[in-house]
Amino acid sequence: MAPLPWESDFLQRNLWRLTLGAGTSEQTWAEDILPKLNGLPEDALVEAVVDATCISMVRLLEDQGFRLCDSKFQFLTRVKADQLPPAPATLPEGHSVRNYRETDLQAILDITEKELVQNPMLVTKFKSPWFPSETPSRWYSAWMKDVLSRGAHCSVLLNQVEDVAGFFAYLRAGSRDNVPVFKGILSAISKPSRGNRVHLALQDFLFRNQFECSEFWLDNTTQISNTPIFKNHFQSGRQPHSIQLIFLKGQQAKL
Repeated sequence: MAPLPWESDFLQRNLWRLTLGAGTSEQTWAEDILPKLNGLPEDALVEAVVDATCISMVRLLEDQGFRLCDSKFQFLTRVKADQLPPAPATLPEGHSVRNYRETDLQAILDITEKELVQNPMLVTKFKSPWFPSETPSRWYSAWMKDVLSRGAHCSVLLNQVEDVAGFFAYLRAGSRDNVPVFKGILSAISKPSRGNRVHLALQDFLFRNQFECSEFWLDNTTQISNTPIFKNHFQSGRQPHSIQLIFLKGQQAKL
């Protein structure tokens, strides 16, 4: 159990995170976890992150008032730069790809809002009753501003009149087995520019032009409900690494 000070300050809630990893037992729940839960302040909003290998613990969470609101389906793939196959994608007519520029920020935020935040297929804890309706917009905007300011690797799709029509962003996230890890952040493409798996062209551009290393790990995470995306990961030869279920418990937001 751990407090989330940054998230608490940003969202103006007293946020905590409970992580139930592989091997968590009912004895651990009864002797350690439950007493800590009962000792939290009344205004605490608790996020429980449950590894799918201990799904039997879910009934105990639900008995305490936790409710499922999100999920994470993680893929980890090791890639050798000199063995990259051609991208199985075609750019729409008149489109091109280039590196992100600071002047692209507002266009990226607008695309994120329209194509992701306002998309009813996007399942996220921030769209749950525990947060006000404007929370997803605030969160995704702040998140993109933060990662881009920290030097995220980002490719940008330009349409026929050279307006920003899409993007794909990764952020360096440490190392695994002494090999760099790049974590997928977000990708979104405006509806008129979709098709022919153009997001893979944006991703391939990053691999060949911005990832300056001979070998790297890709960390891509989506939701269990996002069938088209995880199908793409399987078709691209990526291996599933973990599945997590996200639950929340606490006072719901006022309408």
